[in-house]
Amino acid sequence: MNRRRKSRGYTLIEMVMVIVLLAILSAFSLQAIGLSVSAYTLTVREYLELFREGYLAMDRMTRELRETSPHMVAITTGSVTFTKPSGHGTPEDSSLVVTFFQSGDVIRRQTAAGTFPLTGNVVSGSFAASMTEQSAVVLSFTLSGEGGEIPFRSAAFPRLKPTPTPAPTPTPAP
Repeated sequence: MNRRRKSRGYTLIEMVMVIVLLAILSAFSLQAIGLSVSAYTLTVREYLELFREGYLAMDRMTRELRETSPHMVAITTGSVTFTKPSGHGTPEDSSLVVTFFQSGDVIRRQTAAGTFPLTGNVVSGSFAASMTEQSAVVLSFTLSGEGGEIPFRSAAFPRLKPTPTPAPTPTPAP
């Protein structure tokens, strides 16, 4: 009588086939993960570059606004103009009258030395300026890029107070 033994477990060929199939699936999975990570990295890089550009423009505007006094700031639709006191110019630009305004998709800085771009990719009509009751100048604009839109908003308190007119010195009576 021939007895057939029941085999338990897997044969070597079955195990090799499973290993090959797992290797193929993991190769495709790693490729898909690599592509999604590189797309994410590219998007984040573009977003950070846009954010840095907007941050530097906002920082430049608020720094310069702090060097003036509240009564020397004129705000119109889409622009802010102010006058710095004498001695507050820079070696590169000694002009004391500065205007920030939006032209197309660019925020520009205009002085007697010329007009220079501060940042691009600005959403049309998004540059705005206002003054609060506490004399803070509030600036806002929105940048747009492939990473989405980034709103910026900041307030600057002009530091310089108007110089008061000295009171006349009383003369002693004879």
